[in-house]
Amino acid sequence: MWSMTSKRCIRTLVHPARVMSVAVSKNNQIVACGCDDNNIVLWSKATGEQLRTLRHHRHWVWSVDFSPDDQILASGSWDHDLCLWDVASGSHLQTLLGHADQVLSVRFSPDGTHIVTGECGNSVRIWECNGMALQQQRPKESRRLFGSLTGDRRIWQPSTGTSTTTSDHHTATVRALSCSPDGSLIATAAWDGTVRIWDAATGTRLKVLTGQRQLITSVAWSRTGKFLVSTGDSDHVAIVWEVRAGKRAKTFQGHTGSVWVALFTDDEQRVVSCSDDGTIRLWTIEGGKSGSTADSEVLYQGSGPVYTMAMSSGSRWILSGTLDFIQPELPQTGGFSVAPSRRPTRVAGLVRGAWEETYGYPTLRLHDIAGHVLWLENHGSTVASLAFSHDCTRALSGSQDGRIFLYDLTALISLNNTASTTSQAGPANVIIHDFDVGDGKPVEHVSFSEDERAIVSDASYTHLERPLWPMHADRFTSPSSGHTYFLLDGWLWRAVPQLRRICWVPPAFRHFRDGATAWRGNMDTCADIVVFGTIHGKLVTLDLSGC
Repeated sequence: MWSMTSKRCIRTLVHPARVMSVAVSKNNQIVACGCDDNNIVLWSKATGEQLRTLRHHRHWVWSVDFSPDDQILASGSWDHDLCLWDVASGSHLQTLLGHADQVLSVRFSPDGTHIVTGECGNSVRIWECNGMALQQQRPKESRRLFGSLTGDRRIWQPSTGTSTTTSDHHTATVRALSCSPDGSLIATAAWDGTVRIWDAATGTRLKVLTGQRQLITSVAWSRTGKFLVSTGDSDHVAIVWEVRAGKRAKTFQGHTGSVWVALFTDDEQRVVSCSDDGTIRLWTIEGGKSGSTADSEVLYQGSGPVYTMAMSSGSRWILSGTLDFIQPELPQTGGFSVAPSRRPTRVAGLVRGAWEETYGYPTLRLHDIAGHVLWLENHGSTVASLAFSHDCTRALSGSQDGRIFLYDLTALISLNNTASTTSQAGPANVIIHDFDVGDGKPVEHVSFSEDERAIVSDASYTHLERPLWPMHADRFTSPSSGHTYFLLDGWLWRAVPQLRRICWVPPAFRHFRDGATAWRGNMDTCADIVVFGTIHGKLVTLDLSGC
């Protein structure tokens, strides 16, 4: 604390963590400090005595402010939450949900009837603050139950400021989710290191699969839904689960960096994984209790992280999206040099946060199942998602800058059972179209529609002209009859049989699409059930069969 008259420091309050925000009560008696250990510390301004520590936030506390009567403290955090506290007891009163990004600033209005918050997503929110209602919500017993917007319950301990939960939901951000091939189950994975299996029809949690540390980066089902594979960030492993039994079938250890994606081959006997360590590895599921480096085959070794992959039907081809530290070289296949059509561009790959920016050259590669590189293309932005058409004649890439690219692979790969390409048709026409779609945010999911006459992403539905269709798309005698959903600017849309806006989805009930890759979530559909994984760890399901 500093004297404004003498310009000298008159008292130092020592914290065990970095102080991100400070506020002084209106009566000039209490100092509140928000810290990067996720806690808020209250101090006596007169004596420098630490009064209490407030614990509830799950990330850095960016802003704190006292109400005009000094009874309530408001705090905004990197975890996207606005929390209200009882200053006298230090107990947590309420968490106000609705922010879709980090809460950077919090202020009470002079009359105490409103709270204004600013978030990293370029928005300002105004909240009504009824003092009497908040007064009634203060815990009057040593334990009290509160309900959240999505039905979970927490048991608060006012003496410590901590809580336990009776919820079936995750306790941290949902990073990945996926519907099973038959649409009956949903798998979610989160920053809490757990995979949870849910009944798609009822929303009932069926199983909790534990065994990984912190962030789980992806989940993927095998073709029949018998197995599920999850990949880890800090533990550098991929785990295969037997879904019905709810037990671990195999742990693959050998990557030396975060594992971002793992996919099953069609025969469910092998798994292909990609990692920060620049490798794509092929693993065998059968045999032994765990897998090690000796049990895997390195299909590809690059100079930078491999962030995403897609595997073709028949498990013959692999698409990979990398961020090369070294400017990529041209592959040689059958004596034919396949030149990319664009010049390499060096960009920053924002994966975990601004403090961990990784610079490199975004590159798309086509491999055969043996790992040989058949073709590469320079990407102007980091590759976020990839997909093949069913007949492998077309491929899609979704980028971090919101664009989708459509590729013609017929000049690159052979569609019979023999080997790859020696076509001299030239690679200049490999990229046949690019689309600015949706809202310009990262394209976390991209695929062809059921009839392969359109491109589907989590924020767009784009019809293709007939010359752009995959080669065998004309086998479909009529367009897709199944419903296709996407979310654009907060509105949920149905694309088929005709474009129709269905409903508004509040930020607290949908996936987070901004910021670094590791914090973004996903959505998926099981027939007419749309599912979201939220920043608050919840699975939200919408049954649209009656709409």
